[in-house]
Amino acid sequence: MKPTGELTPATKSVRIRPYTPMTSLEPAYVDRTWLLLRDAIIEIQHQNASGLSYEVLYRNSYNLVLHKQGGRLYNGLVQVITEHLRSVATRIENSIGGNFLARLTRAWSEHTTAMKMIRDILMYMDRVYVESKNRERAAAANDPPHLRREQHRLEVYDLGLSIFGEEVARHPRIKQHLLRTLIDLIRRERDGEVIDRGSIKSATQMLIELGIHSHAVYVDDLEGPLLADTEQYYQAESQRLLGELTASEYMKRVEERIREELERVAHYLDALSEPPLKRVVERELIANHMTALVEMDNSGLVSALVHNRLDDLARMYSLFSRVETGLSLIQKHLDVHLKEVGKAIVVADDEAGSAAAAPPAAASSSSSSSSSSSVPAAPGATAKDAGGVKDASRYVQQIIDLRDKYETILLKAFRGDRNFRSTINSCFEFFVNLNPKFPEYLSLYVDELLKNQKGFSEDEIDATLEKAVVVFRQVQEKDVFERYYKQHLAKRLLLAKTVSDDLERSMIAKLKTECGYQFTTKLEGMFRDMALSRDSMERFQRFLDDSNINLGFQVNIRVLTMGYWPASNVSAKVILPAELRHACEVFQTYHAKHHSGRRLFWQTSLGSADIRASFAARRHELSVSTFQMVVLMLFNQQDSYTYQEIAQETEVPPGELKRALQSLACGKYKVLLKEPKTRDVTESDSFTFNDKFTCQLHRLKIQAVAVKENEAERTETRAKVDDDRKHQIEAAIVRIMKARKVLDHNSLILEVITQLRARFAPTPNTIKARIESLIEREFLERTPEDRRMYRYVA
Repeated sequence: MKPTGELTPATKSVRIRPYTPMTSLEPAYVDRTWLLLRDAIIEIQHQNASGLSYEVLYRNSYNLVLHKQGGRLYNGLVQVITEHLRSVATRIENSIGGNFLARLTRAWSEHTTAMKMIRDILMYMDRVYVESKNRERAAAANDPPHLRREQHRLEVYDLGLSIFGEEVARHPRIKQHLLRTLIDLIRRERDGEVIDRGSIKSATQMLIELGIHSHAVYVDDLEGPLLADTEQYYQAESQRLLGELTASEYMKRVEERIREELERVAHYLDALSEPPLKRVVERELIANHMTALVEMDNSGLVSALVHNRLDDLARMYSLFSRVETGLSLIQKHLDVHLKEVGKAIVVADDEAGSAAAAPPAAASSSSSSSSSSSVPAAPGATAKDAGGVKDASRYVQQIIDLRDKYETILLKAFRGDRNFRSTINSCFEFFVNLNPKFPEYLSLYVDELLKNQKGFSEDEIDATLEKAVVVFRQVQEKDVFERYYKQHLAKRLLLAKTVSDDLERSMIAKLKTECGYQFTTKLEGMFRDMALSRDSMERFQRFLDDSNINLGFQVNIRVLTMGYWPASNVSAKVILPAELRHACEVFQTYHAKHHSGRRLFWQTSLGSADIRASFAARRHELSVSTFQMVVLMLFNQQDSYTYQEIAQETEVPPGELKRALQSLACGKYKVLLKEPKTRDVTESDSFTFNDKFTCQLHRLKIQAVAVKENEAERTETRAKVDDDRKHQIEAAIVRIMKARKVLDHNSLILEVITQLRARFAPTPNTIKARIESLIEREFLERTPEDRRMYRYVA
């Protein structure tokens, strides 16, 4: 026995078809049946369907279609609907000037309700007659036109919509008045009136449904004309508002208008109208007036940037981003304005520097790499005391503040847009590098931050350093910054003026992240030297104790690696006091014994000393530089010296000697008296120990006058940088050619610039000169075939 559900080989599939009588209906029966259906349809159209039998009507329509009378039923339905709707159109046409829109939408509602009932009665005609005729038409689609007799048949409901559109909605007068009524209502709402949105929604929904599975009727009869009227409306309004409102007020109004139009679409227009409607509004209110808004006096882009109006800037960004070229226009004007602001800072610094350099004894606006720490100017002091460093710090702070401002604008108003970030970076790179002194200024600024800053926590200083590094990214001559930074770092370490070693290392780590490990190798070496020097001094002290050598004072000597530290411009041939000379000789003997083959060069310009001074009133401890100490120790022998005598006895370089004497005789603490009593030191002056000096403090720090780097020194620094660059360019050329073997001139230039961009921007002429030098020294050669091709010589 087989399982249930399986068919045996003898089992056959049997299909039972419904019985179809082949006899045709009598014409009188067909006529009576059609008249019955026609009367029922008319009753339904007049909302009198309560007494009708759905079952009887459906059976009668079924019989007609079944007996091949579907064509008569279909054509008769078309005639009945058409006649009824023509009378409806006449009534609606007569209501023009009255409650036109309400009557039209009511007629539409009644018609759709009636057509749904008629569709239910004639459902069998839809399923059989209409489908069969449409299949026949589709099958004959490839026949010649003269053989195509069948037209597309619409289903009953769609047929009713089509006839309503032809006879009522698109009746010439009704169509024209409907469009005029809808546009007038929308205009009134735009002007602030309250309208019946429900009526408009019904009318637009009617037009959408009349398209029968498309939006053709809605687009042709309403959307197209509405867009044209919208363009005209907002064109006039924009011109009026531009003359009445500020840019900020105008943009607020535009935002309101866009929001209103979107609400309008949501309430009674079709969703597909939103994109074209937005385009029209944005074109007329934004695109056509972008330049006028950006350049508007006292309220445009520049005004918003100057007064930091973030809301206005964010609104402008949001609105202009709707237009294809809107953001590029903002970027263009932002670029021009920011460059002007930056150039103004540069020009102001140049003018300040020129004004400071005008008096014979005035200091320049920058401080040299060999200056001591910058301090607040003493009471009554002139700008040349600390003004150079302060001016440099003030200049950099302006750049940092400007960078902070535009970083905030970028994030809060321009949404962190990458293109705007690129524009801002480009502007800062432009004007930061306009001032050739900026690398020096930035190093001075960092130097001030990393000295003993009172009232600031380490976190606050570190945050400010991070901002300085952000500006440092825009500096092209990073190698110049490195040279100055190394000089300033040396003074901070040797004079113990740094805030903390952690901050110093944090700054070096930031520089390493920006420029790579090679940039900070020497800086890290300076820290290692300091650690080694501390260990060396501990061993030296044990040596003194074991040898019973008493120097008479405490000494702290730093042994530095010459390659890491900046070479001093100050001659080491200074005549030190006898006590200090003895200490130097002892240490030199000790060092030679433990480090044979190494030579020591004393850098007296980088030293400091604490000395006790006895005045008539009391004793004081003075913290001074080495040069100041050398000068003061002379007054143990006699009370007065001329400038020439001091210079002869100490051999301190003239510039350093004048600075030392000025700080001792003209500063806050006048431990020496100068004749004549002028602010500046000249070679004809004389100096006397001020025995009557008094001060409430026991320990006094006598600040050295901030040194200025004159043009000769700056030129010398630049020459050293250029010399270093030659070696770096040649090294880059050799690296590239060693890897490539053969390379054309332009490609070599481009790759060298790319490799060295992190440190400086070499010019093509400089690179070409180094290529020629390498060819002369037989590192490279030109190929015989092409003089612009280079070959590496192994």
